[in-house]
Amino acid sequence: RTLALRAVELLRASLLELDERRLPHDVRRFRGQSAPPIWENATPTFEAPPARRTRRKAWLRRPTVSLSPSLMLSRGFGAGLAVTLTLSYPLPVWALSARVGITPVIFPAQQGDSKSGTVALPQQLFLFELLRPVGSGVIVPLIGVGGGLYHVRAERRGTAARALSGEDRYAAAVGPSVGIAVRLTPRLALLADGHVLLVAPEPQLTIGSSRQEAAGQPLGRFGLGVQGAF
Repeated sequence: RTLALRAVELLRASLLELDERRLPHDVRRFRGQSAPPIWENATPTFEAPPARRTRRKAWLRRPTVSLSPSLMLSRGFGAGLAVTLTLSYPLPVWALSARVGITPVIFPAQQGDSKSGTVALPQQLFLFELLRPVGSGVIVPLIGVGGGLYHVRAERRGTAARALSGEDRYAAAVGPSVGIAVRLTPRLALLADGHVLLVAPEPQLTIGSSRQEAAGQPLGRFGLGVQGAF
């Protein structure tokens, strides 16, 4: 009985050795290697940083303040140098931002001459707008629409200029705006923008002895400045 069991074991060993030899060399070599520990093949994982597009969108979704030297243009009242101060706040719908701005003219246009006297025409513009960025890159176009209040005042300079002291005209202003913001740092951008506005009722002032001057349509404002996010 012992001999029979021994013969069976030898036969099994021979068959296994025969099967092993029939396998390709690469397979036999692979079977002879021990499997590496699981942790040796493990790939370390790290939390990926926020995508650049996400960071750019975050820049667009912050409150901002801007300060821009501007040019106020009117066909009837001429051009005046101004400063525009705006404050915008992001809204939760359609990627819109609400923006309020004020533009006082620092160096107003002049009407008249040295003989008849001159009249300075300081102007102010107060606007509320809905603004939307187009895109999310480093250079972002801006489009918007808004309305507000336009004010012009006639200030007499010279004895012959007939303009009532404290003569003021007010009008509603409405129209589109366009601009472009160039991101310089995560919280600072270069801003160029402008407005084309219709005013009603159209302001009219008496310049000189009898000449009536109207503001003219449309009214324009164009500025270039800086915008900061916080």
